[in-house]
Amino acid sequence: GYVGHEEDVADELAMHFEHGQMPAKAARYHVVAGERAARRCGYKEASAHHDHALALLDEAPESRDRDVLELRVLLSQGWSVFQANGRANVAIPLMQRAKELAGRLEDKAALGEALIRLEAMRMVQGHLREACEHARALAPVLDHVSDAALRLFSKQVGATTILLRGQFEEARRLL
Repeated sequence: GYVGHEEDVADELAMHFEHGQMPAKAARYHVVAGERAARRCGYKEASAHHDHALALLDEAPESRDRDVLELRVLLSQGWSVFQANGRANVAIPLMQRAKELAGRLEDKAALGEALIRLEAMRMVQGHLREACEHARALAPVLDHVSDAALRLFSKQVGATTILLRGQFEEARRLL
């Protein structure tokens, strides 16, 4: 079997469960396959898996498990779209929906991730005021973000935003 290796064959498992008329399991494996593709910078493949997962989730009944899975899709899809081609007009609404869903689910780690990503997107766009607003909202939940690289990225984005706003001493203090 695939025990312990589900991620390696997630795309095959997604199709297997889809053909078996098990949309919830198929969506879960599409999410796993999409996240794996995004980590390898396969953004087009990731997007296809995420879109497929969202379509399956749209047909699923309302539940906490469904919302948790949608949240995973939105976080991965929003950042992948932004990294692939900078399409903020697509990425930001996905991240904003992730932020709302994380708040409703009381998932502080996911909320922190969404706020970090939104801050970065706004900074890159030159919307420094909005980036600072996301940074302020992030402060109370940052300790719940367990990914050390993401926490460091947050610190760098925050300091860069402050630097770009002309607050040199504050930026130096943060870096």
